[in-house]
Amino acid sequence: HQGETRIICLDSSSTCLDQLQNLYSKTCPNMTFLCGDAITLSNTLQQDATLPQHYNVIYDKGLTDAILCDEGWDGPLEQLLREVSTVLTSGGIYILICYRLSRSRIEFLEEIGTKVGLSWSFDLEG
Repeated sequence: HQGETRIICLDSSSTCLDQLQNLYSKTCPNMTFLCGDAITLSNTLQQDATLPQHYNVIYDKGLTDAILCDEGWDGPLEQLLREVSTVLTSGGIYILICYRLSRSRIEFLEEIGTKVGLSWSFDLEG
């Protein structure tokens, strides 16, 4: 990264991204706003040739919660984690912020993580 940090804000809502861009574009010049689908993350990132294709950190606050609220969440969540493992650098970190993960969902994350090359460390107290 050679001293430069780039932040890519990804959302499927262009309205949300427009609001974020209005709030932060002047104070955070290294922030890029990208409209797309995290379930197809690698393809979404390829839409913009100026973006890196691999990342040291991916921060998920809300996306997994939204997926878990839907019927049939296991397929989309598995695809998301597969995509995350594709774009994370070796040794990269996926930070997942979720509201009340049940034991069964933690087990699911661990099982899928093993399949796609992600290992988990859960902080359930914080």
